[in-house]
Amino acid sequence: MFTLDPKWFRLFTLLPFFVASFATALGNGAEYVAGTWSAVSGANQIPHELFRVMFYMFCFWLPTMTVGPIMGSIVDRFKRQHCYFGANLLGVLITGGFALWFYLEPTNAWTWPLLLIGMGFLFSLRFPSGNALVQELAKPEDLLLVNACAGITFELGNLVGNAAGGWLVAYFSIPLVLAAVCACFVFASITSSFLPESTEEPPKNDKKNSTLSLYKECFECLRFLKNNRRAGVLAILQMLLITCFMTNPVFLASFVKNILHESASYFGLLETLISVSFIISSFVLGFLRRQLGAENALILLLFIMLMAFMALFTHPTHQIGLIAYSLIGFGFASWSLSSTLVFESSPKEIQGRIQALISSATGLTLVVIDAIVLPFTKHIAHPEHLFIVMLALIGLVLITLVYLKTTESGVPVEEAA
Repeated sequence: MFTLDPKWFRLFTLLPFFVASFATALGNGAEYVAGTWSAVSGANQIPHELFRVMFYMFCFWLPTMTVGPIMGSIVDRFKRQHCYFGANLLGVLITGGFALWFYLEPTNAWTWPLLLIGMGFLFSLRFPSGNALVQELAKPEDLLLVNACAGITFELGNLVGNAAGGWLVAYFSIPLVLAAVCACFVFASITSSFLPESTEEPPKNDKKNSTLSLYKECFECLRFLKNNRRAGVLAILQMLLITCFMTNPVFLASFVKNILHESASYFGLLETLISVSFIISSFVLGFLRRQLGAENALILLLFIMLMAFMALFTHPTHQIGLIAYSLIGFGFASWSLSSTLVFESSPKEIQGRIQALISSATGLTLVVIDAIVLPFTKHIAHPEHLFIVMLALIGLVLITLVYLKTTESGVPVEEAA
């Protein structure tokens, strides 16, 4: 008689989380396309296109770098379901408010930068609350499966959102696009309200609720990461992987426009290949971990990605682009595995703060990379040389993994500082 594996039933109970994740990724994808189009074609106080891109990125990451640590402390003080619901509700208010602002003042050049600051503020809460929620909802033996499914829903939502955003921007007004994004967050808010309530209560905290105390509380996690070498190295590894993931679109756009001299349709094709390969790779993460071990599986995925970028660097052609970006998407699924290892090596009660520190460090790293690299792009004779940055980032991740393998693994999780 056929019986359903209990892990699939447990996965089904988390369906509201996956649906909410898909809806938020759908809205973010549409907003990203609309914002990018505005950056390259709309009126702006920053005249130079290159510095306009840098300015827009800085606007998005500024809240994560500044108030992100506070958000991590808040997430650890309350139930993660409530924080995640609050983040989606905040998305409704931000996108709905700016949709009205765009409708009333369509020519205001500073509306998009302010919207990006608002979306960055939203990200600073949604990233730690969503990631910490995964660890709270999933059974320890299901962590990788739940992480992989969350990655799949994110990529599907992002893929559909990018396509829908391009279509909406082409045929409708920006206020209508943002109204559609707002509807996505409304749906995510409704769906996340059906998440199963955790039976665990947040640890009681007698510390003051001042802004300074919230910062101190978050940065106390640095002591834990320092004392627990495995958790600290894994946190650095996850930060570098997210940096790779976020940096890639900048160089992909340059590759398509300045090397292949292709249109936006080819750019969309490569983005689609990345997403599809990411989804396929997510299905085999569990098998790779069982067969090779977690660290070896990560090394394999990263080596595939390294070879793909090396091929783009040495032979930047249309055919190599199609093959290489399919492999790059396959390697990007290492993000799900690395975040699972971070969860397994650190206690639940400080996960919000750890994820907030990772996102803040990622934002700072991305801003520094763009500030150093982008001003030199006008003076580079061969644009494919920009792939050296991606090769260097992946090399740093591989060095971090080798260091992790040469140090003692399986260190017991210590109590939070």
